[in-house]
Amino acid sequence: MPMAHSLGGLLDLPHGECNGLLLDHVVAFNYSAAPERYDLVGEIFGARLTGLPPERRGRAVAAALRAFREQVGLQPGLGRRGVRPEDVGVLARKALADPCMATNPRRAQPADIEAIYREAL
Repeated sequence: MPMAHSLGGLLDLPHGECNGLLLDHVVAFNYSAAPERYDLVGEIFGARLTGLPPERRGRAVAAALRAFREQVGLQPGLGRRGVRPEDVGVLARKALADPCMATNPRRAQPADIEAIYREAL
């Protein structure tokens, strides 16, 4: 995940931890571009999606991922790890320049990436 690359580079955090901190936010953003894939992931992580309308399914998948993160003891909050609001622009620019962004299911604009980082603060 390109956003995890730039975050890990800024804070010298393990890549897996960075992914865990951002995953539910990124899935919520990307859900509409690949709902079947994310539904499968959500079900694996315990999301109950049967009968939910599409607009609620993405939120349910993200919630299941948040619950798993908390279950394994990874507390949310980029701010508690040293990210400041003024770091968001630099993080977003580096993430967008990462070649891995080409494989993201949904095309992201700088404002989208900044919003995801801010949500994760």
